[in-house]
Amino acid sequence: MLVNRYLKLRMKWGNGSLSVELNEDILTIYSPNFLLELRPRTIIVDNCRGYRVGEDNKRKYIYIYLKEKINPYTSPPQITPTKKPILLGNYQLVYTTTKYDLYYTIITPGYTLYEYVIITNDEVGIALSRKRETYFEETDNKLVIYLV
Repeated sequence: MLVNRYLKLRMKWGNGSLSVELNEDILTIYSPNFLLELRPRTIIVDNCRGYRVGEDNKRKYIYIYLKEKINPYTSPPQITPTKKPILLGNYQLVYTTTKYDLYYTIITPGYTLYEYVIITNDEVGIALSRKRETYFEETDNKLVIYLV
């Protein structure tokens, strides 16, 4: 059950903000030079320069390398995350800062075919079951990942 069918807001990213939109079961996070669209069976990343896939005993990991570091909007965020996850529909977002980097961990709902996504300044990481098949389509700076 979705709590909100459509939601748009700005969330903290360093000294600025990223736009976040939730439309039904699609979560989109973007900035002037970055776009991440999470659909139940598809993931789209803009500003991509390459990717690789790794595996362990249980999971498959997709590492997506960005052409440029994420450039946030200069407008202030509407939401400044605390240590608790932010709930957007059925997605949970956790914002973390360290001395070296900042990142969001996005815990996805059970109906998606992947478990979680991590966004850093220059990378996107995706974790999913090792049994899932993945298909990749690259066009210009965009990577589309299809999950089966």
